[in-house]
Amino acid sequence: MHIDTLHRYPVKSLLGEELAESEVTERGLAGDRARAVLDVATGKIASAKNPRLWRDLLTLDGAAPPGDEELSRLLGREVRLIDVPPEGAELERSVPERVLAEGIAAEVPYTVGTLGAGAPPGTFFDFAPIHLITTAALARIGALGPRGRVEAARYRPNLVIATEGEG
Repeated sequence: MHIDTLHRYPVKSLLGEELAESEVTERGLAGDRARAVLDVATGKIASAKNPRLWRDLLTLDGAAPPGDEELSRLLGREVRLIDVPPEGAELERSVPERVLAEGIAAEVPYTVGTLGAGAPPGTFFDFAPIHLITTAALARIGALGPRGRVEAARYRPNLVIATEGEG
């Protein structure tokens, strides 16, 4: 096995960047998910896991995000780019099966979760500070799905590990 690609996402749910190398600490890769977009009206962290509201986040460059006013205009809601999570930071996650059945613009049920169950305090990780996936897992997911393949970017991993005979 070896590392096939290394990625960081400077702003949660925005596009990331491929890296040649990175310092790794208990807080994950240097600069990964160091900031997030806060929905001013709800106080929740914006997440592409609720595509009806936030799908446009995935069109923005996390390495050079726009300012608050431009972000708000692009997203159609008042938002702020923050670097410290609010106490008890929450995000909404649409029920995936309903999104698949009804489309990304449909108003579907969602769950509300807190950030960072397995991550250090003060970070914007959904769960843990490092996310990895193997090429074997991607190949298997692709084989089971209707498209026959799936891109690693879909899962926004930090590390894509090439497994023997893959990648």
